[in-house]
Amino acid sequence: MVWQQVRALAHIEDVRIHDLRHTFASYAVLEGFPIPMVSKLSGHTRISSTLRYAHVDDVQVSQSAEAIGEVISGILSGQLVNNPKTRKVRASKSKPTKSPPKRRGRPIKVIPELTEKEVERFRYEVDFWEW
Repeated sequence: MVWQQVRALAHIEDVRIHDLRHTFASYAVLEGFPIPMVSKLSGHTRISSTLRYAHVDDVQVSQSAEAIGEVISGILSGQLVNNPKTRKVRASKSKPTKSPPKRRGRPIKVIPELTEKEVERFRYEVDFWEW
């Protein structure tokens, strides 16, 4: 088997192909790639399989809570930074004003938009979760 030869040449006899996929998925999730994307790249048919790789430590939870708090604070105060890399989102279907207020603060990270099919798949995947 080719993998056994590769392991022997690299002196990593105890590493399985699954270990490589696990490492790939773990780092991808930690770097902020969307779970559905990591799931597809990893060859998982269910997002729940990929969620096993979503290791979250206390530092990440704290940083995320802080970032979300800043975003909410910016929304409430109307002082978000208008960053060209962020997607503009309106809460209603009303037309934007001619001169939007200047925004200050931390920019919002943009998550790629999902298709209806991807949203449907995600809902199917998380349907078993108890909220």
